[in-house]
Amino acid sequence: MSDFFGFISTFTIDAINSPIGGIVGCLFGYLIGNIITVGRDKRIEFNKIADPIRITLIRECERPSRMGIEDTDIIQIREFIPFWRIRGFDIAAENYKNRKKDNYKPTSTGCPVLIDENIVVQSAASLLKYVKRR
Repeated sequence: MSDFFGFISTFTIDAINSPIGGIVGCLFGYLIGNIITVGRDKRIEFNKIADPIRITLIRECERPSRMGIEDTDIIQIREFIPFWRIRGFDIAAENYKNRKKDNYKPTSTGCPVLIDENIVVQSAASLLKYVKRR
């Protein structure tokens, strides 16, 4: 067993000291650094778009109002949702829009009044889990 580790140790030292090993190591380090940087940029961009939406949804959970997030906000944030979560996000966004629209009725003076507050709060909370800070 110690022969195996001795071989690996010798092989890695020889590979690192050779010019080809140095080039491969440099390219590998460059690739890893690029992946990390691109991921960081995507997170910063997502957080910049998601923060105002998140604040609106948190306020909506505390005290529902007629104003909420708009379709343009949903379209912008959808670009950053991973492909395995898009279907759930679309369902939650559609549910939020429909419940906001259907849960208000106009009074005799024409002002909209909320019928059931819990329905709007639940739909906002289900959408809120998709806009967590990264």
